[in-house]
Amino acid sequence: MKILTIVPAHNEEPTLDSCINGIRNQTIETDILVVCDNCTDKTEQLAQSLEVNTLKTINNVHKKSGALNQALDKYLLDYDLILVQDADTIIDHRLLENAVKEINKDKKLGAVCSKAGIKDIMSSKWSELLWWHLQRIEYATFDSSRIETAGSIKVVHGMAAVYRTAALQQVKNKWGRIYDENNITEDYELTICLKELGWKTTACMDMRAWTEVPVTLKELWKQRVRWFRGGIDVLRTHGINKITITEYLQHILFIILTVLNVLIIYYLSVVLISGGQLGIHPLFYLVVAIVTLDGLYRLRYAENVKTIEIVIRLAILPFSIYMMLYQAQQLWAYWLSITNAKNEW
Repeated sequence: MKILTIVPAHNEEPTLDSCINGIRNQTIETDILVVCDNCTDKTEQLAQSLEVNTLKTINNVHKKSGALNQALDKYLLDYDLILVQDADTIIDHRLLENAVKEINKDKKLGAVCSKAGIKDIMSSKWSELLWWHLQRIEYATFDSSRIETAGSIKVVHGMAAVYRTAALQQVKNKWGRIYDENNITEDYELTICLKELGWKTTACMDMRAWTEVPVTLKELWKQRVRWFRGGIDVLRTHGINKITITEYLQHILFIILTVLNVLIIYYLSVVLISGGQLGIHPLFYLVVAIVTLDGLYRLRYAENVKTIEIVIRLAILPFSIYMMLYQAQQLWAYWLSITNAKNEW
């Protein structure tokens, strides 16, 4: 199989070297293409010094999706498989080998993405460490969900994903492009397109990759609102069909649970302020125990689980507050989508 690895890069000078080294160390051969998109640093010169192929985008105003489309328009038909990898991601030396094994198992498998790992953090600031640990817990939950929905995962994430050329060509034939340049979550939109065409999508836990995550509230908020907003916009674009109906139901369930959470917090606040006694049903403790055990189980998908991460899960409150932040991010994303506010990276 001929494989092309595409690395879209916009001012990725600090991470590009390690990214390319990871690709070069693969156990099977792949061509490498760095797509230099409106770079103002030395990304292009660095890529050339690393002796990999480069493509400079022309008049691209659509960021990552536009850069990928320009590369795929030029090279798609020359290869059997395409690995799309973020420039801030490092992949395990057997990622492509395991991807090929996975794809060869099923002719209807159109795409497979990696396990979602997080790079080690160098910071000693307690706040940045806390955000890092919380996201390690969260990413482990993401991976466990992908295992539970193998064959039709929610999103073939963009940090490291391998696509069949035939599947991508079908997307292009139907929609006139591969990536939707009007959406900021291009990986999710492409996943929906593949599934609507009858292709399966999955994740392979033997495909290991590690990416950087935001470690400040401001950057985390910006990233997650972008993800949620993009996801909502995708569903509005595709409408309700046999593929998206489950996604719509998940959003309805989210709204119901959010309302219930608000009502519970309101009830507890009123009781405590009025000096009343909380009458907690024994069933409540059973539910809390089940949720806690489930969270601990899902931690098995995190690499080298830290003691503090187990403590965070057992303490319940820290991750519960993090999930409240998650709810706030998604509610804000609903508002941005409904009001058709400008998309921001």
